[in-house]
Amino acid sequence: MGSSPDDPATAAGSPQRLVERWLLPALAAVLPWRACFRVYRAVARASWPFRAETDAAHAAAARYLEPGDAARWRRTHRLVRLVDQADYYLSRYRGDHWLDRHVLTHGAWPGRGEPFLALGYHWGAGLWALRSLRRAGHGAAFLSAEVDARQLGVGGVALRQARRRMRELERAGGLAPIYLGGASAAMQAVFAQGDVVVALIDVPPRAGQGTAPVTLLGRAARLPDGLLRLAQRERVPLVPFAMGVDPVSGRRRLDIGAPIAVAEVDAAARAVAAHFDPLLARESAAWHLWPQADAFFDPSRGETAR
Repeated sequence: MGSSPDDPATAAGSPQRLVERWLLPALAAVLPWRACFRVYRAVARASWPFRAETDAAHAAAARYLEPGDAARWRRTHRLVRLVDQADYYLSRYRGDHWLDRHVLTHGAWPGRGEPFLALGYHWGAGLWALRSLRRAGHGAAFLSAEVDARQLGVGGVALRQARRRMRELERAGGLAPIYLGGASAAMQAVFAQGDVVVALIDVPPRAGQGTAPVTLLGRAARLPDGLLRLAQRERVPLVPFAMGVDPVSGRRRLDIGAPIAVAEVDAAARAVAAHFDPLLARESAAWHLWPQADAFFDPSRGETAR
């Protein structure tokens, strides 16, 4: 969880992509985390890692807020991307004791056997949230778009990375991922057995998709409302969460919000946005979807308001 798919034009692979997405992340499998993070901090000071993604993100963020020191913002954005890539290796090769040593948790998940919809964002690096859920006694199924070889490039770095990441999300959460397209029945089955669906709500609305009005960064914005409506129908609460990265120490902070009962969809959307907004304002460089920001803040960009 966290980073968005590669642009198709760059997904096929290149020496730089191999370094960014395989070699540097793989250090997390062999180095102690503190030493590995020091390497990532040093690499993030250079301008070449994730150059296109960082340039696009900074340009978009500047349209909606004052990013402050541009060098620091870009450095943090590169660092968060590196950590997000490394989480595959950390989750694959580290036990739950890693949570105790490197993750500070604020809030708590609902009790075991209580189904809920855990809502996160493309912010920070959140894969370890599934490990946290699993240790709390929950089975967790991650909701995702199908891995698309046509978009990511057949045989490319991004395709192989996406497939292995989905396998690790399944191992971390204990339940098979749920893919969009007929997902409602699969989600209902997970809830019926007392387990959890994990989804990221800050997905750019598609054409004709229903949305709910919210406020982000002091601006009118819209979030897709399909997940909120499903939670309302199934009478399961929403639990917003986010996992940030301390850019100095490399420690994580898992923020788990209070459960939100979906009595009214727009009110629930505002409650979710109220959890996300201070995170976005505090560390805007940690959001991976800045290049798609216009789709959230501008209703004319391909979505239908209710």
